[in-house]
Amino acid sequence: GTFLQFLWSLLNRAIIALESDRIKIANVHDFFAAHAKIESTYSADYFHPNDYGYELWTAAFLEKMKDLQ
Repeated sequence: GTFLQFLWSLLNRAIIALESDRIKIANVHDFFAAHAKIESTYSADYFHPNDYGYELWTAAFLEKMKDLQ
């Protein structure tokens, strides 16, 4: 991976550590890694997700919401 992906991974772990009974975190980073080549999920600016990336975001959020039931 790239250095930027390494930094995202570190930041992602720090954010996940904030999860509590009242705060739930949808782990979009790891969800992407498990379901697609991460490069295929970005738009041309390499910051925002493309349509496929947004579909994965939706799936990650829905998965987390199911965990809350």
